[in-house]
Amino acid sequence: MAFWRRGGQGTKGQYDEVVVLGRQVITSAYPSELELFDDVAAELRRGRPLVTRAAREADLGVVSSVLLSVLSYLSAAAVTGSTEWAVATIGDAGERRLAALLTRQRPAVALEPEEESAVYAEVVAAAERNGLTRSRGETMAAAVIEALRLRGRE
Repeated sequence: MAFWRRGGQGTKGQYDEVVVLGRQVITSAYPSELELFDDVAAELRRGRPLVTRAAREADLGVVSSVLLSVLSYLSAAAVTGSTEWAVATIGDAGERRLAALLTRQRPAVALEPEEESAVYAEVVAAAERNGLTRSRGETMAAAVIEALRLRGRE
């Protein structure tokens, strides 16, 4: 797992790769929210509910909160093999590829186009369920797919 730092303090844990991937997405799609992202990520590591925080602060940090919630959900579902999620249509092989990309297991192989489409649709739907507009959800989903593609080429 990656080594994540906040305030000069090194930490390791189950959310490291989610935070690293989330930071890539924020950097590419929402650079103005980068500083806020680190604060939201620190809350995730403390086990605090992210969407509740976003609702409290109106629009401040909503994208970061929703993004980390969505990535945590995808990661948990892919890694545990949960069949109760919308992306279950990607099949076992796609689920293994997604889990490898989300956790940086080797070999991490890029998703097939239909698998990318299913993940894209799930990110958009999850973003909307968490209070983002469809447009913001689509921007987030495109950035998530691009970050996963980059990991597939590493």
